[in-house]
Amino acid sequence: MNRATSLLKETNRARLIKDKLITVLVKASGLGMLVGLFGILIYFISETLPIFGTSTYQQTEYHLPVSGDSFIDVNIDNTGRNGTAINNKGEVIYFSLDDDIKVINRALAQKDPVAIAKDSPQPWTAMLDASGNIEVVMPEFIVSHSQTRKVYTPNLRVNRELSALRFDNPNFNTQYLDFSVLPAGAVLARASETEVEVFDYFAGNSYRIVSLPMVFDDINGLYIARDGLYVVVLDGDTAKLFFRRTRTEEFRLAFQHQEKTQQGSNREFNFLSGDKGAIVSNGTEDLEFWFLVFQNERRLQTARKYTTSAEVTNILSEHTTKGFWTIGADGTHSLFYATRSKPILNISTDSPPLLSALSQNDRYLMSVYQDKIQRFRIDAPHPEISVKELTQKVQYEGYSEPGYVWQTSASAEDVEPKFSLVPLVFGTIKAALYAMLFSVPIAVLGAVYTAYFMSTKMRNTIKPAIELMEALPTLVIGFLAAVWLAPIMEKNLLAFMLSIVVIPLTALGCGGLWASLPLRVKSQVPKGLHLITLLPAIVLIWWGLFEYSPYLEKLFFDDGLIYFLADKGWDYQQRNTLIVGIAMGFAVIPTIFTISEDAIYSVPKHLSNGALALGATEWQTLTRVVLLTASPGIISAIMLGLGRAMGETMIVLTVTGNTPITDWNVFEGLRSLTATIATELPESKVGSSHYRLLFLSALILFLFTFIVNSVGESVRQRLRDKYRSL
Repeated sequence: MNRATSLLKETNRARLIKDKLITVLVKASGLGMLVGLFGILIYFISETLPIFGTSTYQQTEYHLPVSGDSFIDVNIDNTGRNGTAINNKGEVIYFSLDDDIKVINRALAQKDPVAIAKDSPQPWTAMLDASGNIEVVMPEFIVSHSQTRKVYTPNLRVNRELSALRFDNPNFNTQYLDFSVLPAGAVLARASETEVEVFDYFAGNSYRIVSLPMVFDDINGLYIARDGLYVVVLDGDTAKLFFRRTRTEEFRLAFQHQEKTQQGSNREFNFLSGDKGAIVSNGTEDLEFWFLVFQNERRLQTARKYTTSAEVTNILSEHTTKGFWTIGADGTHSLFYATRSKPILNISTDSPPLLSALSQNDRYLMSVYQDKIQRFRIDAPHPEISVKELTQKVQYEGYSEPGYVWQTSASAEDVEPKFSLVPLVFGTIKAALYAMLFSVPIAVLGAVYTAYFMSTKMRNTIKPAIELMEALPTLVIGFLAAVWLAPIMEKNLLAFMLSIVVIPLTALGCGGLWASLPLRVKSQVPKGLHLITLLPAIVLIWWGLFEYSPYLEKLFFDDGLIYFLADKGWDYQQRNTLIVGIAMGFAVIPTIFTISEDAIYSVPKHLSNGALALGATEWQTLTRVVLLTASPGIISAIMLGLGRAMGETMIVLTVTGNTPITDWNVFEGLRSLTATIATELPESKVGSSHYRLLFLSALILFLFTFIVNSVGESVRQRLRDKYRSL
């Protein structure tokens, strides 16, 4: 007896230790899962927050050993440590910006130039003297490496091909000059107060000089586009756009815009990077964003206005983005981005500079005063990102109206990225909604029939078969939907559309017919096998729809259903939302079906038997007892299916066409958050705005799933508490 009691104590002690170990392991696993989810959330947030950070700058001031009044052009290199200046005598001054300004070298580019211009983005500088002689140079620093440091050697690169050119008219009173170096030649334009000449140089030493077909009143600005096909002339208070299709054609006036300016004010104009848009000041604190539109005619369209703290005296366009700097009469330097009406960064100084210049990488801004130089190191890593651009309609250059646009890459490098998240969020919700509309009725009703009406033998066959569907790779489902289902649906669209109405009506009709049959006939079919009698009717009706729908289509639609829909504004794409709904719904059905069926089957039998014993019909028992008791599990199944649909990647990626549009049209495609992350994250540059926005997309998707699951759990718990008494 004592020995048995001792063994029992030892067994209980071992069992207690095992129970404690298992309890600790379960708690640790649950806690680890929570910590992991929280860690993922923190990582997403840490990668996303920098795009909403503020821009900063570092200012350094240097004493200028020579008078800044003599400078007509300045430059600063990408390191911010070296600069060049060209004075009114045509002399290039090279200097370093370390602890103080140190003049390194001087070189004569052209004697006594009367006008000077810069090419962008190439750092060529053109000068023109009173006789019409052209000199095109590039002051630069050649970088070499010694054993201890980098060595910057001044160099004056001369474009000898262009520097051999000259304007023919020596009596032309040049006031303004602009030019553009092209792959096959160059285009130069000069202006007096009333006339503009354009010099077209072609490869092979051929050239021609033409005048714009107009006599001007008071020219105060001349600007030529980088491709040499557009010339903008500021004539008094009117901006005039001249255009030609090719360089061999003559310029013609395409558009002119007149706006009153204050007397004595300075009007500024500058093309943005890419020359498709421009920033214009009207001599006040206001600026406008203009861009070229190509509809019935070529014209300049005003898209956005900006307000500064004082009259704008200079505009500097950035080389790498659609940003620009404005210099105010009060000395304020303001950084704007084309799609943002408010400044990203403001730098206050005592007075306006004589000249300002940006480095080619836009990281350094240098302003020259009479006796000093100020250098600003700029840190504005994500100027194109704002809450407005992510969530509201934005009018981009070249677009006739504002819109939600997601376009992270383009055929040309100077096309601005467009980062509206609205099409991606909309596409995710749209795909999930149509998938749920397809899957929920089939899965839930199928679960009801399987758990409540079907025989045990058939249930043991059907339920595992549907559960096995969940093992199908979604890539295979998407592939089959894209290459097999989509062409069939395009060819038999009317049959598919009629099936949505006819098949349910057929099932209801068969049910009514079955109810009207005599009991002796119905008793011949074993209980739970009624589905077998329904399948032949559905198959026959479906075959009839596909067989005769082409004749119906010819009868009611002259050119076919697809062309009829197009005439009504419903464009049809082969890979569309309807295909996505069917394919994704097919993938979600096993999840909803399995959980719903388990919830219905788990309802205690004494509840349904008691209801039947009290005189309730099977339908009343099902709707008022069984479904109410199983509703928490059914709600959980639907919420899990919705979360699965919102997080689906491969089906959406292969079937939708990945078109980022905001349209409820079921026959058009979409672009989801998951597909965007999967396709673009491997190609995005780490730390770029595009890279961080993809993490923001992942964060939004994470929050979507969390909210859906939280709402589903809340509803499930309420229903569970409500029907616990049953």
